[in-house]
Amino acid sequence: MDYINLIPAAGIIALIFVFLKNSWVSKKEVGSAKMEKIAKNIADGAMAFLKAEYKILSIFVIITAVLLAFKGINEGSSWLVAVSFVVGALCSGLAGFIGMRVATKANVRTTNAAQDSLGKALEIAFSGGSVMGMGVVGLGVLGVGSLFIIYEPMFTDINTVIQVISGFSLGASSIALFARVGGGIYTKAADVGADLVGKVEAGIPEDHPLNPATIADNVGDNVGDVAGMGADLFESFVGSIIGAMVLGAAFVGLSEFSGIEINAVLLPLYIAASGILMSIIGTFFVKVKEGGDPHKALNTGEFLSAGLMIAVTFLLIKNLLPETWVFNGVEFTSIGVFYATISGLIAGLLVGKVTEYIDDKFACEIFCYEPNPAVYQYLNIKFRNRKNIKIFNLAVANDSTKKSLFLHKDNQYKENNISLSQASSLSKYKNNINLNNSVEVQCISIQELLHKFKFIDIL
Repeated sequence: MDYINLIPAAGIIALIFVFLKNSWVSKKEVGSAKMEKIAKNIADGAMAFLKAEYKILSIFVIITAVLLAFKGINEGSSWLVAVSFVVGALCSGLAGFIGMRVATKANVRTTNAAQDSLGKALEIAFSGGSVMGMGVVGLGVLGVGSLFIIYEPMFTDINTVIQVISGFSLGASSIALFARVGGGIYTKAADVGADLVGKVEAGIPEDHPLNPATIADNVGDNVGDVAGMGADLFESFVGSIIGAMVLGAAFVGLSEFSGIEINAVLLPLYIAASGILMSIIGTFFVKVKEGGDPHKALNTGEFLSAGLMIAVTFLLIKNLLPETWVFNGVEFTSIGVFYATISGLIAGLLVGKVTEYIDDKFACEIFCYEPNPAVYQYLNIKFRNRKNIKIFNLAVANDSTKKSLFLHKDNQYKENNISLSQASSLSKYKNNINLNNSVEVQCISIQELLHKFKFIDIL
């Protein structure tokens, strides 16, 4: 059996998963008519931006493809590098488009679900994110794997095959550059506009429905942080695979690889294809009960997939590579390749754990002076799973200012917009509260607090 055909098959499985998850998210309830209207405005704005951006990028892709074809013919390579470039550009743009489409659907549905259940909200949000991730890796593995299967019989030299396939990575990088930078510029412009119009001119938060720049700001979040990020991740993913294939091509022709000449070249593709299947398995274990910790649920799926990948990677390397081989006077071993591969996996996991540790290390205490007990209860519910945020109820019965007070890490507090009676009432609590891990933030109202953490203002 020719196992090379399983590589693009894994990509197709990922895209089927994308289709099923996207359909599942689409069937969830949007919420009220107002929520649906706002979500539609954001989705329409994001689509309008992508349409305008991709229209310009298509001109760039065509011109660059013609130049690459001309260069390939004249330098003895192949004009097919231009075909690879166009396919890479299309897949990169499609990866961003898929992520943006499902994000605009999942955002409003997550918001609606969060009003009833934390578990349902996490399930919708995670499904939307998994569509983005599987779309990126599915298109990458399907694209590179299919091109290799098509080109490999056409050329006698494996290095020429990889050189032609590298056009795929170049196409992905080109779209990622424009999508990330263009979307990022739009995002920042919309964000600054929302700040200026809302906070400076009208005195309302940037995410408030009355702020005319709110829709543009949220459109920018989608086209920059979702569509742009999708294209960027696709470029990084494809680039790392093709880079590893180039390294593997150096071993073709060695006596130790007799009969398995292209195994070192195909190893990165086999690992990437296996990663798709292990990640899909991991998604089914990301579940949280009411009152549970979403972070723990996400870690369960992540570490399970990572554990499965370690076992699968070991089996792939053991069966595809010889035990030892010599290149340029240096002896290499299959177990050494395994250690190098797993070190990257472990480094990726450590980045997440270090970030989690830092977030928990630098905590923030919120002192709530809101007379309404429901507000204090609301804040506790919203932040109950945030270990780095503590909330203290120092409500004053007849206080009308309705402000929250943030303390500095040096145990000093700001009195901006805080009455003297509030400041004096704080003194008896101050010595009993550990502020060693507090971060320095400004004093803001509860309404602004809710907007700062992207919650719906219920007040």
